[in-house]
Amino acid sequence: MDAYESGILTEKDTGGIAFHWGDTKTALHVIDMINNREGFGKILGEGALRAAKAVGRGTEKLVPHVRGLEDISCDPRIVTGFSLGYAMSTRGSDHLKNMSCLEFPPAVQTYPDLVEQVLGKELFQKFMENFPSELKDLTTKPKLCKWSEEDKGISDLLGVCCFPNAWWYSLRPADLTELFNLATGQNYTEEEMMRCAERTVAIERAHWNREGSGRQDDIHPDRYFEYPVQDGPWKGTVLNRGEWELAQSEYYRLHGWEVETGFLSQEKLKELGLETVANDLEGPRKELKARLKSKKEAKS
Repeated sequence: MDAYESGILTEKDTGGIAFHWGDTKTALHVIDMINNREGFGKILGEGALRAAKAVGRGTEKLVPHVRGLEDISCDPRIVTGFSLGYAMSTRGSDHLKNMSCLEFPPAVQTYPDLVEQVLGKELFQKFMENFPSELKDLTTKPKLCKWSEEDKGISDLLGVCCFPNAWWYSLRPADLTELFNLATGQNYTEEEMMRCAERTVAIERAHWNREGSGRQDDIHPDRYFEYPVQDGPWKGTVLNRGEWELAQSEYYRLHGWEVETGFLSQEKLKELGLETVANDLEGPRKELKARLKSKKEAKS
């Protein structure tokens, strides 16, 4: 619909289908076409990014995604905790890997004690200074995101629904730890459970690092930095690239990862007992650093 209304796609491309925003009748028809791999639906059935690359003409620049997985309904230009979470997710733009729901007004108003516990007193005061306009302020989001992905990670490890602890916050890491201990006879602490979740994030991150993917891919398409929200209370809002890069760096620092590359550091791997992973990352780390160096030299 975006590409069609922008004049990039025509009915010649789509097999005679006119794509207009809000046209649910056409949308339902095209969903059937995708399901049956018919006509233009065959291309769309590959997913937004592959479809855009097949069409070409710059349509891939329109796709809201991270690492090929499309965004959900939270706009990364406004809800910047989710925005950072999308970009750092180990499954591409997936809200379920990093549910930073504590930034939403209902959660903050219901559980201010938890927000303060997560952020610390100084960042909490910053968070509440201009609430809820703070939604789009990136300053507090790296710490919120790291905690959120580990909080959500515990529910994943235990195989329980994440809504009670990562949406409603009626259960917290201490509660899940207690339930786990009661069910298994173990004696884990809350800190140990959070560390287990951190190890999981690190192992998943190591997969991307091994494939040469790091900071350069933890990013949104240019449109979010250049194309503002068109209407509503957040009209005119875009992501600030400088603030985004600072938030990226702080997120890596909180994790103990390399800020320049977004790779797991040797020190963090050792701390988490993942030394066996380290050897797999050295070649890709050197290659990425060489590319970054070459890029800097070319600019200068």
